[in-house]
Amino acid sequence: MNALSYRDWQGTCDTLHMVLQMLGKVKLAKMPPQPEWKHCVLHITASGFTTGLIPDSKASFEVSVDILTARIIVRSTSGEYVHFPLTDGLSVADYYARLMDVLHQTGHPVTICTVPQEVYITDNFDNQTKAVDFDHRAAMDYFKMCLMAYDAQIRFSSAYRGKKIAASLFWGTFDFTTVLFSGVEKPFPGKGLIEETAFDEQLIEFGFWPGDPTTPDPTLFVMAYPFITQELDSKNVSPAEAVFSKEKGEFFLPLNAIATTPDPANTIAKFFKDSFRVITTTEEWSNLKWLTKPLL
Repeated sequence: MNALSYRDWQGTCDTLHMVLQMLGKVKLAKMPPQPEWKHCVLHITASGFTTGLIPDSKASFEVSVDILTARIIVRSTSGEYVHFPLTDGLSVADYYARLMDVLHQTGHPVTICTVPQEVYITDNFDNQTKAVDFDHRAAMDYFKMCLMAYDAQIRFSSAYRGKKIAASLFWGTFDFTTVLFSGVEKPFPGKGLIEETAFDEQLIEFGFWPGDPTTPDPTLFVMAYPFITQELDSKNVSPAEAVFSKEKGEFFLPLNAIATTPDPANTIAKFFKDSFRVITTTEEWSNLKWLTKPLL
């Protein structure tokens, strides 16, 4: 598997990020709210990412980015099925206009906020008129990294008995993440709609992040809330390349350190398990014995 550095596919990464943000915003506009933004995450499929089924006034629909065939697909329970290509040379504004037009054609018009969320790109979708890149091979490499992260997250989290957000794409920060909750209320101490909704309960996130302009290497991470401010020892967290950053309050594992090992998903799952044990012990999670009781 190719642990693709953000620098090697920045144009395509940003294009894909913008398109997937559009999907997330369609879902956000149509779905009833759930705690911690669970209602608007995107789901991985055998060929890319999807909103999943969205109820609408007369029919339900889903919007998908099919990375295998490089297409954006809108499918309705009314029988409507329309797609258009992801291709080099279009602009983000073109993708936005086409998606809104296709949703209207299929009987599911929607108005979304066109401001990108939680990303360094600040121009509205319809103002991003410059032609952008789409390298299909790079997009496929990214998708394979997400598939491996999905495998690892499922192996690690499936037996957890508490509330969880199963492996999902959080389209704002562009991380592919599983979230486990302790059931203890912990209101966010600051201000901000995104943060106050996302951080209202004790939790740990286990995710994969493809990088950005300042930190380009794809990375696995484990982040707790309430945020950890003390130094945690990584000596009991495997593999040896795993580190804890006191500055970030997170455990990190560079993907390129383990991408070519015989079973990288198993290595990542062990990293998640070890980090979970260190954090829950340090933070003294209540009811931990029940939450982690073996299923069989």
